[in-house]
Formats: sequence, structure tokens, C-alpha cells
Amino acid sequence: QEIGLSQIIEALKKLFALRHLNIMGNHFCCKHILPFAEVLHSCSVEYLNISNCLQNTDISVLAIALSHTTSLRHIDLSNNGITNVAADIISIAIAANPNLRYINLTGNKFDDE
Repeated sequence: QEIGLSQIIEALKKLFALRHLNIMGNHFCCKHILPFAEVLHSCSVEYLNISNCLQNTDISVLAIALSHTTSLRHIDLSNNGITNVAADIISIAIAANPNLRYINLTGNKFDDE
């Protein structure tokens, strides 16, 4: 799966007109997060579903990319084990996306602290 995911990420880097990306359920290992973040930074994705793909430790790299992606209108980050610490990082990225209309954060690990 790692080789296939690397090839897909390389192909995505060439799709500058990409608007809709659904990679739900494809578990990224940490070495794929930065290249994937570069993909998000280079194209104008409006719909992004990355539910059940990440670990809490990968969120900060993704959040940096998301904070530079102003075309995003819909993002699904459900079931990624996002904790309160990672939620703080994600909130900065969300605030940097003025066109965002839909956010799904269900199934994460927030608490009331």
C-alpha cells in the first residue's frame, strides 16, 4: 500500500484543476503526510474528505497546508482521533479558510477540558 499511495500522491501533484478529493479510509503513514500537504497547497481543492486517514500526530503538518488553502469549501476530518491539542491546531487552519461552508469532525476524541 505504501508504494501505491506514493504513486497516487505524485499523480495528484500534477492535477492543478482538482476540485474534489475523497481519500476516506486510506491510512497514511507519517512519511506521506508532508507530500500530501504539498498536494493540497498546490491545487484548488474545494471538497476534501480525509476521514479515518490520519493519526493525531499527523494533524499539525496537515493543518499547515490547510491554512494556505483558501479554496476549501467542504472538509471531512471525522474519525481521525483528533484530540484537544490537535483541535487547537486545526482551528487555526479552519479560521484561515474563509470559503469553508461544511466541516465534519465527528468521531474524534475531544473532551471538555
